[in-house]
Amino acid sequence: MKNEPINWDEVPDILSKEQIYKLCHISKETARFLLKSWLLPCKYSGKKTRCYQVAKADVQAYMKEREKHPEKYMPPS
Repeated sequence: MKNEPINWDEVPDILSKEQIYKLCHISKETARFLLKSWLLPCKYSGKKTRCYQVAKADVQAYMKEREKHPEKYMPPS
C-alpha cells in the first residue's frame, strides 16, 4: 500500500491535516510538527478544528524534497 503511486488528479486542491498524514503516510504528530514549524507551507485559520489548509502543490513539493533530504523533515524526539 505504501508503494502505490498517488493519483494526483483525484486529490483535492486544498488538503487538511488529516488528509496530509494519510496521503504522505506519516503520523498525526509528524503532520502537526510539519505544519506548526512551517516546513510544509499552509494557511492557518485560527479555528480549533481543521485550522490548517495546504495546497496540493505544496504537498507534492514536500514529498519530493522529503525523498532527497529526509533528515530535514524528522520531528524532534
